[in-house]
Amino acid sequence: MSSFATEFFRNRVGGRAAAVGTVVRVLSAVVFAPAALAKFVDLDMATRGMAGFGYPATPLLPLALGVLEMGGALLLLVGLGTRLVAFGLGLVMIGATVANVRFFPEMTPLTVVLFVFMAYLLWAGPGALAVDNRLRARLTGAGPTARAARR
Repeated sequence: MSSFATEFFRNRVGGRAAAVGTVVRVLSAVVFAPAALAKFVDLDMATRGMAGFGYPATPLLPLALGVLEMGGALLLLVGLGTRLVAFGLGLVMIGATVANVRFFPEMTPLTVVLFVFMAYLLWAGPGALAVDNRLRARLTGAGPTARAARR
């Protein structure tokens, strides 16, 4: 477990550069949360919109995407499970980019930027000020929290 935790939770960047991960996480959360909220507020419109993109006309798809986006936004905000969340939201951004290229080309840059953000978090890790950093310290036996727990 220790080597898995070390790799899954570790930051590949340190020092001041670790702040980039924090900024990317927070900016992404600020974009994903309202997008999810819009799906929840008007599920019928979201369902019709996705049907217009050629996706199945079922409210389950926008509802599932809304849950993934809102949950992902909240987890990104605190930096919990950052790599797993970035992977899932990166997949969502691939689908959103494909739809936007065809139907809303003016929105394509936003989905591409969000995909790049998710790819960065997947590679670099959560950055500074993330719950993942505390978990890594606990699971690997590093850091003051883990050392105090062993005493």
